[in-house]
Amino acid sequence: MEKKYWLVLIGISLFTLLSMPAKAQHNKVEIKGSVVEKTSDDPIEAANVRLLSSRDSTMKAGVATGNNGSFSLKNITPGTYLLHISYIGYEPIYQPLRITGRSESINVGKIEMDENSILLSEAVVTAKAVEITVKEDTVEYNADSYKVAEGSMLEDLIKKMPGAEVGSDGSITINGKQIKKILVDGKEFFSDDPKVAAKNLPAKMVDKVQTYDRKSDMALMTGFDDGDEEAVINLMVKPGMKQGWFGNAFAGYGSKERYEGNFMVNRFINNDQFSLIGGINNTNNMGFSDLASTMFSGMGGGGRRGFGGGGSGNGITQSGNIGANFNKEFSPKLALNGNVRYSHSDNDTKTKSEKENILPSGNTSDFVNSNSNTKNDNIGFNMRMTWKPDTLTQVIFTPDFSYSKTNQSESGDSYTLNSASDSVNTSTSDSYSKGHGYNVSGRLEASRKLNDKGRVLSISLSGGAGDTKNDSYEYSLTKYLQVERPDDLIDQQIDYDNTNYNYRGFVSWVEPIGRNNFIQLSYNYSGSNREALKYAYSPDSNGDYNILDSTYSQSSRNNSIEQRASLAFKAQRSNYNYTIGFNVDPSYAKTETFVGDEIIYSSSRNVVNYSPTIQFNYRPSREKNLRIEYEGRTSQPTMKQLSPVEDVADPLNTTIGNPDLKPIYTNSLRVRFQNFNREKQSAFMIFANGGYVVNDVVSFASYDESTGKK
Repeated sequence: MEKKYWLVLIGISLFTLLSMPAKAQHNKVEIKGSVVEKTSDDPIEAANVRLLSSRDSTMKAGVATGNNGSFSLKNITPGTYLLHISYIGYEPIYQPLRITGRSESINVGKIEMDENSILLSEAVVTAKAVEITVKEDTVEYNADSYKVAEGSMLEDLIKKMPGAEVGSDGSITINGKQIKKILVDGKEFFSDDPKVAAKNLPAKMVDKVQTYDRKSDMALMTGFDDGDEEAVINLMVKPGMKQGWFGNAFAGYGSKERYEGNFMVNRFINNDQFSLIGGINNTNNMGFSDLASTMFSGMGGGGRRGFGGGGSGNGITQSGNIGANFNKEFSPKLALNGNVRYSHSDNDTKTKSEKENILPSGNTSDFVNSNSNTKNDNIGFNMRMTWKPDTLTQVIFTPDFSYSKTNQSESGDSYTLNSASDSVNTSTSDSYSKGHGYNVSGRLEASRKLNDKGRVLSISLSGGAGDTKNDSYEYSLTKYLQVERPDDLIDQQIDYDNTNYNYRGFVSWVEPIGRNNFIQLSYNYSGSNREALKYAYSPDSNGDYNILDSTYSQSSRNNSIEQRASLAFKAQRSNYNYTIGFNVDPSYAKTETFVGDEIIYSSSRNVVNYSPTIQFNYRPSREKNLRIEYEGRTSQPTMKQLSPVEDVADPLNTTIGNPDLKPIYTNSLRVRFQNFNREKQSAFMIFANGGYVVNDVVSFASYDESTGKK
């Protein structure tokens, strides 16, 4: 059903541009000019230019502006006219014009258009609301163009939008790019967890949904891309919902004892925001991300032969959450936003799987059945302070804290059949684990403009620390049926303690050279220290777990330092810009594997990598854009990948690292082209990503057919 919008033209003041000649002329005249955006002076392509009769407003001629914003109306008869210029999202222009015919060409010059036009209430124009608008890097969806049921959440609205997908785990992808954050009126909403907004914000509060790639704070300060941009959604709230309190609540109960309830209370006053949300359900609809599932990954809780579930989207999860988000502008110079959140989940999972191993001598099959229960609790806090003491200085401070605890129990059985369908092995497993851990971090960034030509000094300091402890009991019995060899019995109590801390310093100097050309000198120094302690105890004759088992008690320690010195040149032009740079990346890493105080492996290495950086951005018009980016990045192999000591925690899957692994160097190439046709409301976008990895880390597996061991 089409929506109707009413527009009235209250009145137009006419004035005479040229005095009336004594004798009328009848020469045909050409009217030329250009249309630009007032704030940026950028040309506006495809703006409607119409020449109307001043007597009855009938159209005498019309044309659309070209890619440079210019227009030309030819063969115009002398007379009195009204030049009407319009473009979606801009204030329409009505300019009186008198043509005498004394000259063959009239140039009306540069006509400036203002954004955010105000529709006059008396008017009347009937039209269908524009569904999608593309402006430079931003794709804007009109929320009212996509109908959703009453009480629907933002997630339901996003599913209706062209090019948007919502995964079973709550992840959001738009035009091929995964959304990392959701903003509300340009302000962060629950920081780095887009799931919170998607599953808790009511769709009816949204006026427009904007998607774009947001550059990092440091890239915005320096003007040079650092490769850390992220795809975000910005929700524009309906104006009527920014003047007080509003909220919603719903509850439901269905078959198989399924239930769900949710509430949200908001107070939006101009630029200040406060939101309180909460919910409870057993429909696998966690409102917050489960931080514990990542923090305790691989630490106890069974996991033999692929046992284990409890992951996002598996089994049945009962969950509850509550959180608050705030944004406060104390003054134009100081703004503060942040959030605090708590979530609980209780997951029951039953899994049954079959895997076929394709071998030269014939295929074998693995069969696994397991049951697990996982309870997780998460508490998190994020804050962001932006301070602009003057027009030349900006300071951003962002502290973060999270705490999680978990309890997991699991049992399972498995067996392997050879190519003749004979049993090769059988295995049973039981485990229980509980743990807790925290992560704390902070980042301080500051920038100062030293002149009005583009000289900028920027610095960034950041650091973080974390500690995760987990205690588990693990039992497994593996029997081999085709060979004469002892059974593998594991009966242990295992203590894990993983600690880490990291730090980073960055400094950048941007110097203008010539007109719209800049050079950046930057240096980055970062380090990390990680220690993973594992102590496995077997029972003594009294059944007490106090005998240290050195075979399973392998601990590791890794220290690394990465540096980057960069020189880059950037040229900024009217419809394109490019950046060319060169990076030098020295890195150092040291890895140790030890049992107790005995070091059984130690290695260190220094490596220097070099790479260019290339970025090209071509924008022939507002609706067309081509971007090409290349960069190189260094990353270190994990401690497990480096350690040459066998990990035999799983009797049927023994792993061993390679101490000769070098740092991984990834060369990435990204290409994006988009074209939007405003009249047809159609968009064409193509994304291409490619990479070439030097010293990539890959896995190699060997298989023993007689035992089923890998």
